[in-house]
Amino acid sequence: MQEIVEQLKKNNMGLEPVTQTEKSLADIWIEIFGISDIKLDSDFFDLGGNSLTAIKLLSRIEDIYGEDVLSPDTLFSTGQLRQLAAAIDAALQEK
Repeated sequence: MQEIVEQLKKNNMGLEPVTQTEKSLADIWIEIFGISDIKLDSDFFDLGGNSLTAIKLLSRIEDIYGEDVLSPDTLFSTGQLRQLAAAIDAALQEK
């Protein structure tokens, strides 16, 4: 059973963004970092993100989705694109 779980995790790693939120977030990251190889498991801070680029990211997210959709705390605790997109989607459903 553990082998199946590990294989599923492995298969989901590195996938291209699929949802509109994932694609929009990936586009922002491409703009910020100047790289085009953004995957669902890409981590904001592993790509070179810091407090200044975090401010840019949060500002762009607010421009697209509105205020208070993604908190700085969420960004700093959950840096993967997939998780951040899910947090944005969850916040939008609550509005």
